[in-house]
Amino acid sequence: MASCGDRDKSPAPTAQPQPQRRSIEPPAGTVRQLPPYGIDAAGIGPYKLRQRLAAILDQLPSGPRIERYEIPSVLHTSLIRAEDDHVLIGGEPTATVASSTTAFVAVIDGDVARTESGVHVGT
Repeated sequence: MASCGDRDKSPAPTAQPQPQRRSIEPPAGTVRQLPPYGIDAAGIGPYKLRQRLAAILDQLPSGPRIERYEIPSVLHTSLIRAEDDHVLIGGEPTATVASSTTAFVAVIDGDVARTESGVHVGT
């Protein structure tokens, strides 16, 4: 009679080492979209019409660059320069900038923004 007497003497299976778990940290600072931006009916890239000016100011990396133009009974507007003065954002000023909204967004350089079909400033 034959029997399998070596069954108890077989080596125990070795545990495979688990790979070290990676932890990816979120990027430091603010992550923002870079030009060229898409132009659509709602605005240009991250700069949208009827958006609060305070939200736009928070997006700008180098701090606010605001100019106010006021001619009594004629013109009252704020102008924010963004993207190294290649994007102009305007809005009607109110008592606080936080409650003002964007009235227009203008691009003055063809390398900053373009439409989906490729139309840009100077086309």
